[in-house]
Amino acid sequence: MVGPAHLCKLNSIFACEKFIEVPARDCFLSIDRTEKETRNILQSAPEGSVLSLSCAMSANILIDRLFPIYGKRCFMIDFGSVWDPYVGVKSRSYHHRMAREYSGQC
Repeated sequence: MVGPAHLCKLNSIFACEKFIEVPARDCFLSIDRTEKETRNILQSAPEGSVLSLSCAMSANILIDRLFPIYGKRCFMIDFGSVWDPYVGVKSRSYHHRMAREYSGQC
C-alpha cells in the first residue's frame, strides 16, 4: 500500500505486507523515492499481489511507470481517498455522510 501515514491503520483490517508512506500533501514532491521503494517491493512480490495507491496524481504516474514492468504480475489500483473514512479521516464531502468510522491504531 502506498499512501499517507493515517492509512497504515488499515493493516488491522487488511493484511498489508508493506506500507510506503507519502506526505499527506504535495506527495508528488517525493515521487522518485516512492517509485524506488515501490519497485524494490514489487521485485519480490508474489504474482497476483495488489498494489493499493492512495497518493493523488502520483498514483497515475506510478502506474504509468510501473505497469510495463510489473503489470503482468500484480494489480495496480488507484483507490484515491476511498480508504480515508475507514481510518476516521473524512477528506471528501461525501465522507461526512458515511456513518462508519474506524479508530484502529498502527
